[in-house]
Amino acid sequence: MKSIAFSDLERVAQAHFAAAALPGAVLHVVTADGPQLTVEHGDLTAGTPVMLGSTSKAVTAALLLQQVDEGLVDLDDPVLRYLPEVDLPEEVTLGDLACHVSGLRTDANPRRLIRQRDRRFTYANQNYNLLGEVLSATSGVPFGRLLSDRLLQPLGMRHSGCAPETTGTRGRTNVFGRNHPASRIDFGPRSWIQGPSGGVVASAEDAGRFLSMILSGGKFGGRQVLSQHAIGTMLNAGVAVQGNPAVSDAFGDSGWYGFGWVKKNIEGHAVYTHNGKVPQSTSIFGLVPDLGVAFVLVADLGDFLVRIPLLESLGNDIICVLLDLPIGEPPTRGKARARQTVLNLVYASFLAVGALGWFPCTQPRCLKGSLLYHAVLPAVLMVGIRQASRTSWPWLFRFAPDAIGVLTAGCLSMQASGLVRVVSAGRDNRPPDATIPRLFFDKTPEPRR
Repeated sequence: MKSIAFSDLERVAQAHFAAAALPGAVLHVVTADGPQLTVEHGDLTAGTPVMLGSTSKAVTAALLLQQVDEGLVDLDDPVLRYLPEVDLPEEVTLGDLACHVSGLRTDANPRRLIRQRDRRFTYANQNYNLLGEVLSATSGVPFGRLLSDRLLQPLGMRHSGCAPETTGTRGRTNVFGRNHPASRIDFGPRSWIQGPSGGVVASAEDAGRFLSMILSGGKFGGRQVLSQHAIGTMLNAGVAVQGNPAVSDAFGDSGWYGFGWVKKNIEGHAVYTHNGKVPQSTSIFGLVPDLGVAFVLVADLGDFLVRIPLLESLGNDIICVLLDLPIGEPPTRGKARARQTVLNLVYASFLAVGALGWFPCTQPRCLKGSLLYHAVLPAVLMVGIRQASRTSWPWLFRFAPDAIGVLTAGCLSMQASGLVRVVSAGRDNRPPDATIPRLFFDKTPEPRR
């Protein structure tokens, strides 16, 4: 194994933490022998439990491969063998769920199992929620208890658990540049995000133990937690993905996805990563097996438009340092503040556009313009954001309350001003044929002769 410049990693991490203005963050670097570097920032320590978000999928995949080791399930088994009531085609297998090729849409959830026309790769939490149900069915115990018995306790992950029983530190959500305590969310069996898909709770130290186990070929503390075959499946099985946000990053828009990891070949090295995001916290896992090193990043903040992209940039820089690749200039301390200022100006501009319809001097002067402004534009924006994100409105508000709040307020203002014009025109004593010119052309009708 090549010598790792841990001092460089510490310097890069401290610069990014300060630039992102995170309330709390931790970088924890490990090898098969255990921790090698810990950088703590703000009010978060390496022992503080946080909800991991989608990096939980790698943990769920490890439980699945444990059951494969024991012969309880096979990756080629159809899902309907274990969950006969689920509305999925007979040919969808457990391996398909693990690689997100079941045909479920991103916005599928336990209450509405939305499917696509084909089974191309589509990242969907419900795939892993269903895997959690399968694991519970085959073991006869709830997922949280199974996780504790089979992984958390053997790995000594004392500050870990699983939602909804355990939620970790409350964390914060960004609203217009200010950090507010995150709202309480139900991560129960009817939620879009559940324990298996995003609700595993762990400290940075505990997550490092999980990564050390993978680096050591499935061993930890003299115990074989996962077989070497299971580790090989976890790291090598998957599907090729091109141009999907799940794999796109600074190193390109293609890669492989499988068993809770995104795999990329960078400068001759197989690099495995995954990001996890929930409204109150963020996590990033990184794994470079041929260098024998892994890292976990955690932050007690959900800020998907400003600060979390800066944390993801730190993850990319860490990989570059590990691979001896050049990195750019360290970010400045005011970077997050500057980005938030620009975003707030965009918010203010959109609200101003939404208010134009209330003033006669700025109202559209023709029928097409009025329809476009008061009806088409707000409808397209609302429907477009919902469809592009593949996320339900309640969760969009949780992830980005300021952005979605501004969007909703601006669109409702456009629609309300148009409705008021229609009602006001209808109350006039003029005949109906005079209403349309007054409403859409803003002209006074000629008097009757």
